[in-house]
Amino acid sequence: YEMQKRLGHRVSLESAASETLGTKKGGSGIEAVRWFREGKVDKVIEYCKKDVEITKLLYEYIVDNGCIHYWDKYNGRMTCHLQAR
Repeated sequence: YEMQKRLGHRVSLESAASETLGTKKGGSGIEAVRWFREGKVDKVIEYCKKDVEITKLLYEYIVDNGCIHYWDKYNGRMTCHLQAR
């Protein structure tokens, strides 16, 4: 939310994870809905756990570094300076 306020637009978790941590999410919200409808609840749980893990790691990165990186399709790799609460 703080990034969105500062930048004026939303940054995807995938973009921040990739540029800041060098990792990928392992799925998308659309895939999670499909897995749920197919009864693959275990995959949904793993997807959610991974998102929470990445969010925690990004928060820790902000605490340690005061910024987060993300990919902007027009400008490439960008940095947003933030303060953890």
